[in-house]
Amino acid sequence: MQRIIFRTGGLDPLYQEPKKDQMKSIFTVVAILLLSLTTFAQERPLPIIDMHLHANSASSQGPPPLGFCSPAIFPTLDPGKQSWGTVFMESFKNPPCDNPIWSPMTDDEVMNQTLEILERRNIIGVTTRIGHQLTQCVHG
Repeated sequence: MQRIIFRTGGLDPLYQEPKKDQMKSIFTVVAILLLSLTTFAQERPLPIIDMHLHANSASSQGPPPLGFCSPAIFPTLDPGKQSWGTVFMESFKNPPCDNPIWSPMTDDEVMNQTLEILERRNIIGVTTRIGHQLTQCVHG
């Protein structure tokens, strides 16, 4: 029995049947590629439940903006010369690092940034204090 192989370009006199070793190699490569695709098609992880979400106003810790260094650099205190509140506020207004994280200026910015992070990171926040803007967002 003679085998005739048809290809798009017509008969190719130089065509040879793939050998078993070549077929095994091709199969192995295809299998690895298909298996690796499953690692990229992962589902969204389970939600994180934040049981201590703050819902404070932008000015609840002092007039914004406030800067914070990461990693934290805590100020030193001389109790005979300054109060803890004064030292902390000075540290937040003039952070002792090159690239501080600055707080939002308004309550709406606090709410919007918080909700965006909760959504992006799949977090469910639990808070006992609900400010006016957050109440509007939840019920709005």
